[in-house]
Amino acid sequence: MYRVMLTEEQRNFILGAVEDALEARLWAPSYRERLEDLQLKLKVVARGRPCDRHEWED
Repeated sequence: MYRVMLTEEQRNFILGAVEDALEARLWAPSYRERLEDLQLKLKVVARGRPCDRHEWED
């Protein structure tokens, strides 16, 4: 896990990616494809130091 300092634009991007992933479950052929798509989107803004899960979920 990583602690990231996000701009409002980055935060909205991540929230949009999560929303897209949730909507995709209605038509995506596999759960793995959806996760890979979300993972690629999140890697764009995921920068920082490793941290514990509870820090990420803040």
